[in-house]
Amino acid sequence: MRQRLYILTLLLALTISASAQPADGITAMDQAIARFIESKEFMTLDTHWSHNQQQWTFKYVTPGSGPVAPAALTTLLDAFSRQVSRAAASYFHDVQDGKSPFFKLSYERKDSYAGGIVGNYYMEDHHNFRILNFRDSTGLTSYGIQWCTEDFTDTAGQPFCTIEGMVFKLYGGIWQMEPFRSDNPWEPKDKDTRRPISKSERAMFETLLSQMQYLGNLYQQNQQSGNEQNCDAIVYTMKNLMEGYEGKLTSRQYEEVKKTIPVFPQSEAKSERARMIIKAKDKLAKSVQPSYFVTAVYQTGNAGPFIKNDDLRLLQLNYRIDTRMQPSVVEVQLNGPIAKNATVTVTPVNPKHYEYSVNIVKNNHFSLTADFLKDQLLEVSDNRGHSMLLFADSTATTVDLDEMTLKGSPLNERFAACQRRLHALRVELKKYVCQFGFNHDFEIMDADGFNRVSQQAYDLQMQFIRENQDNIIPAWYLVDNYSTMTFEDLSRYLVKGRPYSDHIALQPVWLWYEGMQLRQPGQRFHDAECVDMEGNKRRLSDYIGRGDYVVLNFWSTWRNLTRSSCKTMKQLAKQYAGHNVRFIGFSLNGANSDWEQYVKARDLKYIHLSYPEDASHTQWDCDAAKAYGIQALPETIVFDPKGRIVYSGLGPEAVSEKLKSLPIKEVSGKR
Repeated sequence: MRQRLYILTLLLALTISASAQPADGITAMDQAIARFIESKEFMTLDTHWSHNQQQWTFKYVTPGSGPVAPAALTTLLDAFSRQVSRAAASYFHDVQDGKSPFFKLSYERKDSYAGGIVGNYYMEDHHNFRILNFRDSTGLTSYGIQWCTEDFTDTAGQPFCTIEGMVFKLYGGIWQMEPFRSDNPWEPKDKDTRRPISKSERAMFETLLSQMQYLGNLYQQNQQSGNEQNCDAIVYTMKNLMEGYEGKLTSRQYEEVKKTIPVFPQSEAKSERARMIIKAKDKLAKSVQPSYFVTAVYQTGNAGPFIKNDDLRLLQLNYRIDTRMQPSVVEVQLNGPIAKNATVTVTPVNPKHYEYSVNIVKNNHFSLTADFLKDQLLEVSDNRGHSMLLFADSTATTVDLDEMTLKGSPLNERFAACQRRLHALRVELKKYVCQFGFNHDFEIMDADGFNRVSQQAYDLQMQFIRENQDNIIPAWYLVDNYSTMTFEDLSRYLVKGRPYSDHIALQPVWLWYEGMQLRQPGQRFHDAECVDMEGNKRRLSDYIGRGDYVVLNFWSTWRNLTRSSCKTMKQLAKQYAGHNVRFIGFSLNGANSDWEQYVKARDLKYIHLSYPEDASHTQWDCDAAKAYGIQALPETIVFDPKGRIVYSGLGPEAVSEKLKSLPIKEVSGKR
């Protein structure tokens, strides 16, 4: 099918006026979307309705294989086609047309507290999409739909087909369309991507090593015979070899090259030969790809396939390697089959490190040989959504991403078996979630079905931990679940002295657990210095323990994930106005930032605090965050009138439910 990509511009010669024509198209599209959302054929969910942006996700699940086009979807797509003549621009693409013409479509809203909010819509190759832009005197109004189909088999062996997608509308004349962005194949997708350690890199190293070994032996021969002129020439050649090397080296490879370099006696330490060699060796050292971070601090979302929307958090991760303990590094050899035109990467995770692009060899196989920290978690993934985890060891390992099989050390083969069992439940989720999510990697469409599978997955992972008390496999299942685990479960499985307890991946988990101990129900509140919206110095004791229930919400404006609780706090503050409960938002942005603008722009009418501008600590390390062990945002704590903790670790929905269980009462004259 010929690629259907139309970019149509309105002409002055049209019989209908330019101002009336877009308005008719906008009215027609509003009506078409309303009929689609009301249809009973689809599960639909309103996932975004703010900032002059509406967004709905939808899902259609049928037994059997092969898509059955629902009438509601066909009618909506017809509406997009009929309104092309009224649009200022239109962009249509079907999977049958081949590769998607755009990597990403972006819209920017100009009037916001931060000076600009950007909405991104990613155009994957397996997505169909329709985009219509209408432009009139008020500005731009855009409509879009993205959808895809998929066949799968559930855990009972029953085949299913799904059609799922997203419909959006941007309106009010406050959005503008940004230029399309396309991929540059010569630029890495991530700033941390490094040149691959592959067969070609290894060939460069082996060439360098053999030449240096030859020259090193030649230098010794000429030194013994007293031929100083030849020694000078040999050192000069060594210098050029090292300074001209353009590849990457592992620390192990660099040490091998260093062994070939002549060792000069003390009397020659400042000679021209020594000076050239030292300078060249220092330049070669810059080619060394470090095997691990000494320290790593970064933030990441805990979004995973089984995590509920209310449990989503931005996690603060801290890792530190004590180099005095002489960390063990191993040479890892990976290989495996790969689909035609696919790409494979190997990424150290927890802590994450540089991404390695692997070498593709004959017969559609990949290979990688590189140094990693011993027992480091490695993720092998391709660009088609397949991935597997393994622990770095010296056993040559074959990974088949399509089949989710692994042949290597007994530990990694056992780990792979756990992953296959869990993956079966990920497939089961396809009945209940839509991959077109707003705050998540997906959107939950059937809460009952999702919660059932999510609980099965949690129970299975806790079983993996219990079954592997004699090895390090539990490290992964703890780090992947700790932000949603109960304090009791963490206490049961996070125990000093077990084989996995000192694994580097668990360092943030221990910090989280220590923080949970500071927030347990029954404990009295911890005081801390803070500032209010006007910059006045305050203390938490000015508000907590003074006869009212207090809902303390830690948040920030950094990402939508970290400010997601503000909407619930705003609703609850309005609902409980005149009652003996106070709502406090504590921003980790700091006093010298734009959080005050966000509060005003969103009309958040409850108490707002942050840490002092002149404090010696900032953000995650400020006094209030340390007092309650805050390692993730948002985090909400509820205090009773005497200042004792009633609840903690609550998501936005849970806060509302927990307040209903408290004896909150109206207070005469209180607002």
